[in-house]
Amino acid sequence: MDYESIALTVVKVMKIPEPWVISIDRTDWQFGKIVFNVLTLGVVHHGVAFPLVWIMLDKKGNSNTRERCELWNRFLEIFGDRKIAFLTADREFVGEDWFDYLLCDPCTHFRIRIRKNTLLDDGQKELRADVCFQDLQVGQSKVLSQPSCGLREEQDSCYGDRAISSTAFHAGVAFTTGLSLPHDLTDQCPLQYF
Repeated sequence: MDYESIALTVVKVMKIPEPWVISIDRTDWQFGKIVFNVLTLGVVHHGVAFPLVWIMLDKKGNSNTRERCELWNRFLEIFGDRKIAFLTADREFVGEDWFDYLLCDPCTHFRIRIRKNTLLDDGQKELRADVCFQDLQVGQSKVLSQPSCGLREEQDSCYGDRAISSTAFHAGVAFTTGLSLPHDLTDQCPLQYF
């Protein structure tokens, strides 16, 4: 089956305007003794992600950076000329190597949720994300003077609903709570955390 033609047809039929919001996700389910684990990239249109490229993982559990890069490269081979607003993902899709890859040429803007116990490091001190944002209400933002590029998680099982978005290596950092991402912050600073 020609999956590239299917992806191009989906985009053409849906008339999805640019710039695109791209979603990466993984789903798994079991049918009898067979486990299906699918890593997929889709374009978001009217709140729905339409799958364009995917790979079947031959294992249970989360994807790794190599698999994510393979999927993103496959997407770029087909849609590399399209304007991308940003890539969005859930907490599974974190990691320094993955973020470094997305920031390589071509630099991919991204908004990826992080756990509230993620430690943000500005080079001088580390603070948990929930401590950094504890004074904010949903929809509010905070601009920090230094980018917090160093990310690591404390060893506990806390979860939160903060997201990280990065678009470059330098400049200020913006934070906000909640899951709705304010559009007016998208171009405000090259490095943003939501």
